[in-house]
Amino acid sequence: MTVHPTSSTASLRPARTVRASAFEMAYKRALPRLKILARTLTANPTQADDLLQETSMRLYTKHSHFTEGSNYLAWSSQVMRNVFFSLVRTDQRRARLARTNEIQHAQWTADRTVTSRAEMLLSMSDLLQVVHQLSPKLRLVFDLYYEGYTTEEICDMTGLPSGTVKSRMHFARKKLISQIAKLN
Repeated sequence: MTVHPTSSTASLRPARTVRASAFEMAYKRALPRLKILARTLTANPTQADDLLQETSMRLYTKHSHFTEGSNYLAWSSQVMRNVFFSLVRTDQRRARLARTNEIQHAQWTADRTVTSRAEMLLSMSDLLQVVHQLSPKLRLVFDLYYEGYTTEEICDMTGLPSGTVKSRMHFARKKLISQIAKLN
């Protein structure tokens, strides 16, 4: 005797299985567009594959947030953008750390070489002194920007309007340039 599922027996299936299968179907339908978005964001096929894989992992770990009948493509695209920006920020921090290590190495080498130190027009201590001469308002914005935060992130952190952050950044740069010129 074969039992065919009816609407009453289909509703007896666990909701989790129904949600998971709906999620998987929505993922499979969105996958071609997610691939295109990944290539658009990265402009590199290898990085696009990495981005797609990282996004897929995040989507699967957060599938409980998926609401059946909602716009899955919009949700998954936003997750991909967030993953991309997070990866970009991570890369920027790594690059900044590498630059910091190079600067520290250069300073260490200069401190140990009398002729190099004498030839240096602007030492690291002079540069730090110039930065510390900035007013606290300008220095806060400058430090956050130098650490890799965007204008919008600085606005969120400080509660300042975007125009104020941009203005303070401009004045900090202008003041630093004039102070460095005076040192030379």
